[in-house]
Amino acid sequence: MSAYINQKADRLRSDGRVKVIINGVDAFVASVQGDHATYGVFIDLENRHSICNCPARGDCSHQVAVLRQLLEEA
Repeated sequence: MSAYINQKADRLRSDGRVKVIINGVDAFVASVQGDHATYGVFIDLENRHSICNCPARGDCSHQVAVLRQLLEEA
């Protein structure tokens, strides 16, 4: 994962732009206010899978920001 993705994820979190909407046992849904739009992120810990509806391919800063937010709240 690139330093850029990590830095952007930290910025999104520090700016308060990550909102966990559904906090399940192994699955989570969050909203992230990105630089250009609001994106939906789904995290499935049991199956080690995540999805974001942003245009990035592969892992993105929105997914990383949500994962870090969940770790902080745990």
